[in-house]
Amino acid sequence: VHAFENKHYIPGVYTKLAKIHFVESIKARSLVDDLIEFRAGIPAGREIVLFCTNDDNVRVVGSEMDRLSEDYLISWRDGRDQVLSLLLKSNIEDQCRRQGRNYPKSRTLTGKDKVEVIAPELSLPFIIKPIMPQSGFKVLKINAEDELVSAIEK
Repeated sequence: VHAFENKHYIPGVYTKLAKIHFVESIKARSLVDDLIEFRAGIPAGREIVLFCTNDDNVRVVGSEMDRLSEDYLISWRDGRDQVLSLLLKSNIEDQCRRQGRNYPKSRTLTGKDKVEVIAPELSLPFIIKPIMPQSGFKVLKINAEDELVSAIEK
């Protein structure tokens, strides 16, 4: 197992179960160049499974699939467009509705100024999830409207 990381200080880099390769970024297109360079050092007949561990990796690999799919086994290669579409949280509700899946009412807030308008359209408890990754939290359960304002400020 080989892992690519750009942060030397996160706990996962101390694992004894993988060889860590430090790169400039795991969220930018430079990761693709690093993967291609890494592959050049592995015997040509050896198959390598590429396993992305977060949305940013998936976005980079998906956008450069043509450059990587000859060198790596990527399970979602043929479904790239659908996977990239699902990365956008704004597309999930439409996908669920098209497939007949239940999806809770949701709204996008860009600040606390619209809370008074949007909150009455929804029912408590609220579940909030930042659109931008690497926020201070992944998801919060909100039991009262006034909690929503303070959560948005976070």
